[in-house]
Amino acid sequence: MSMSLKDSINLLGRQVKNLKNKLMLPVTDDNLGLATPEMKINLDAIFKNRIHIDDGTDILTVPAGVYEGGALLNHPLQPTKVTNWYSELEIYQRGVRKQFWLTDQTTGTQWKRTYYTDGSQKGTDGWIVVPGEQTLWWGNSDLKDVVNLAYPVTNADGEENYRDIRVYFKTGEGNYNFGVGAAAGVTINTTNNDNNGALSVNVYEGQLDFPTSTTAKVTRNALINVFGANGATDIDDAKIKALLGDIKILKIVGTR
Repeated sequence: MSMSLKDSINLLGRQVKNLKNKLMLPVTDDNLGLATPEMKINLDAIFKNRIHIDDGTDILTVPAGVYEGGALLNHPLQPTKVTNWYSELEIYQRGVRKQFWLTDQTTGTQWKRTYYTDGSQKGTDGWIVVPGEQTLWWGNSDLKDVVNLAYPVTNADGEENYRDIRVYFKTGEGNYNFGVGAAAGVTINTTNNDNNGALSVNVYEGQLDFPTSTTAKVTRNALINVFGANGATDIDDAKIKALLGDIKILKIVGTR
């Protein structure tokens, strides 16, 4: 049976009204709707502008979201007093469990923490630093000559830009390792079995220095060979020799 024009218009009006009423409600997982102002703020925080946290805010009390701010409490470096630098913060929550990711804007150092708001569990029981390496130089060289670094190891005031500096290297026997130091220099020490059937050991010593904030050079590359006797009959053959080392630098990185 066909509907009259009047009935068709009334039916269409009811459907439009019903749809309008639904769209006036906040969107959910199951229904169409409109985003609330809070939803828009959170969406903008992810893709455009992080939500600013007021000075003196306790990080652990901030609800789930994406934020930035300074003068924060419970920062991993200054838990009991406010910071004097800016940090970025991402917080995720399910029930009483909250996960925090914090990045300091100046250094790029990042920390993570899991925290239970009701105290039922310890979570990570504090902040855990997430190590980050910034490559300053990459190659395969004895660095007898000065090389330029991609980034300076100290700033204009002479302050160190990195928590430490790591120099990755290999030796002639194929041993890979790294030395840890700072802008004042990095010392390399490692030992290799000579693997020639004799009781022989090579002890490597190296030193990498930074002549300027943006250059690096190996200033010492040496080894001591300790050659032991193979038995009682050749005890007189045992000796110790100082030789030129064959340490090759593979990578210089600054860690934050």
